[in-house]
Amino acid sequence: MALIMAPLSCSVSFLVVRRIGGQALANVEWAWVQRLMSKLDEFPVKTVVVLRLIFFMAPAVNYMLALSSVNFKNFLVGTWIGLAVPLTVAVFFIDHLITYMGWSKAQHLEIGHALQHPPPAVAEGLFSRFGIG
Repeated sequence: MALIMAPLSCSVSFLVVRRIGGQALANVEWAWVQRLMSKLDEFPVKTVVVLRLIFFMAPAVNYMLALSSVNFKNFLVGTWIGLAVPLTVAVFFIDHLITYMGWSKAQHLEIGHALQHPPPAVAEGLFSRFGIG
């Protein structure tokens, strides 16, 4: 799910910024910006992949790429490839953290079952403490 939704969210912000701002960075006359943009024009997918590996899902990357001359197809392909590794690693570690911390679904089901069916002595003690039963 993350491998679909993350590129989708990046694509939405890309398209919104491209619609509003056009390709403003493609026509900048500063030499250092032109050097950066020439690499983007020369290797668009590779550049997007590298930016995604370094900056992951930083919104500024979406905005910068939307205002550049990179087309949407190259942006989308580079984003999918570039996000695959970081998202897989993040999901892997989060899954292990959930299991390690005891937040897994199986543990929640066990706790829920225990709360619904407490031992009789516990239930009687709780009810008598509040004057019930």
